[in-house]
Amino acid sequence: MATMTADNTVRSSGECICFISALRASENLHQVLARIKTQPLDQILGPTRQAATVVQQYSTCSFCTDSSRFSLYAILLRQANECYSVLLQRESKADSNTSSQSQDKTIKIQIGAFEIDAPLDVAFQAVILGEIKNSTSAVSELEAILQPGGIKGAKEVWDRTTWTYQHSLVVALKTDLSTTRDETLKMAERL
Repeated sequence: MATMTADNTVRSSGECICFISALRASENLHQVLARIKTQPLDQILGPTRQAATVVQQYSTCSFCTDSSRFSLYAILLRQANECYSVLLQRESKADSNTSSQSQDKTIKIQIGAFEIDAPLDVAFQAVILGEIKNSTSAVSELEAILQPGGIKGAKEVWDRTTWTYQHSLVVALKTDLSTTRDETLKMAERL
């Protein structure tokens, strides 16, 4: 029997449910990206955290070994990074459209029915940097799968072409996350 956990992943006893969790996380990220310009911060970060958790779940699951699904997990982290980038662009545009002397910079935060426009400060960048760090950790765990001694390497033979492609996805993800991290740090310097 599969159950939904607090972090919106699906857990089950004795069977692999990584793929189901990944599909749900992908759907949630797609919905976030479709409305990201108007969504509160917490409604954006929840699904990005879910994506990182699902990738970490897959990375340690000894039941699922289908290499064709590896790309889905890389795409989840790419979607999460896209959320971080759009958030930064959204706040950067707000920054350029307002004078810091005439109007304080804010970001909408909603918890349940409670909603507030909180001051946009270094704490915002710290939150984004923390999320990027979490996603980067998930990418590293995903990369470990490709190693011969990894949890999945023992069960599946990776042909060279597949390994090269999957490794290139990981390298691209690391580059994207690093770029987003650098943009976040530059934004923090301007505050």
